[in-house]
Amino acid sequence: MNDPKISVIIPIYNAEKYIRKCLNSILLQRFPLEVICVDDCSTDSTPDILKEYAKNHSNVTVLRNDKNLYAGPSRNRGLEVAKGEYVHFMDSDDFVIPGSYAKLYKKAVANDLDMLKTRCIAFNAKNGLPLRKQYRFARFKSELYDTILDFHNRPEDLYCINVVPWNGIYKRSFLLEKNIRFNDLFCANDRSFYVAVCIKAKRVMITRPSFVFHRKNNGDSLVGKRAAHFDCDLNSFRLCEALCNDNNVNDKVRFEILEHELKNVFGWYKIFNEKGTVLPEHKFAIKELFSDDLIKYFEAQGEKSKWSAFKELIGNE
Repeated sequence: MNDPKISVIIPIYNAEKYIRKCLNSILLQRFPLEVICVDDCSTDSTPDILKEYAKNHSNVTVLRNDKNLYAGPSRNRGLEVAKGEYVHFMDSDDFVIPGSYAKLYKKAVANDLDMLKTRCIAFNAKNGLPLRKQYRFARFKSELYDTILDFHNRPEDLYCINVVPWNGIYKRSFLLEKNIRFNDLFCANDRSFYVAVCIKAKRVMITRPSFVFHRKNNGDSLVGKRAAHFDCDLNSFRLCEALCNDNNVNDKVRFEILEHELKNVFGWYKIFNEKGTVLPEHKFAIKELFSDDLIKYFEAQGEKSKWSAFKELIGNE
C-alpha cells in the first residue's frame, strides 16, 4: 500500500498465542493502513507466523532486531520506517475493535490533532471477564470529551486518562519533528513518552468510543518481574523530571508530572512490600533518587501530594 493513513506499530516477543488474533483484528478493518511488526528476537513460533502474514498481506512489514531491545526501542524502530499520517502503537496480545481506525482517523484529521486518546476495554486474561474500571477514564470530565485540550493549561485533566501508548493515535510528523521517542527501559518505557507528547503537543483530544481490547494479567509473575526491574520506575522518574527541566514547564504542569511519577514509584513499592518482593537495594535506590531538594519540593505541596504517606511507608521498612 503506497499511502497508508495509519501505521500500526507492534513490538513483538514470543507472542505465538496471541499474535494471529491481534493481526486479524487489524487487517480485517476496511481502512488504508500498514502494519509494522518488530520482532524482538522471539524464540517461539512467532517469526514463522509473521513471515506467513507478510507473505499474504502486502501491507504487513516484518522487522527483526539483531538483539533483544525491549518494547520502547522496538516501537522507535517501527516509527522510523512508518509512512502513515498517524501511528498507533499496538501491543501484540491485544486486539482492535472493528471500525476503530476509520473513526479515530476521521476525528484526528478534522481537528488537526497531535494526539487523540480514547477509552479501551480491559479484560482478565485468566477468565476473559471485563475489568470495568480499567481504561475507562472514570475521573475525566464529561464536558471535556471531544474538545481541544492544552496540557499546559489543564495538566490535571490529561492525567485522568492512562499514559499507555496503545489507547490512542499520534501524528507521525509531530513525533518526528519534536524528536519524541520511547526510552529504552525494560519496563516503564511509555511514561516519559506520554509526558513528552503532553508537553510538546498543541492539539490534544480525548474521545469516548472504545478502541482496543487490552489483556490484563495481574499475576505474581508480573510483580516479580517489576520488582526485579524496579530501577526502571526510578529512571522513568528521572527522565520525566528532566523533561520538565529541559522544557521549562510551569509550576502546575511540573507538579502534575512529578506527583504522578511519584505515585507510580511508590505504588509499585507498596505492591512489592505487600507481596514480600522488596529487594534490599530498593530502599537505598529510593533515598538516592529523592534528594533533599526534591523532598522539600513535595513537602511544600502539603496535602496535594502523597509524599507523607510514601515517606511513612518507607520509614516503616
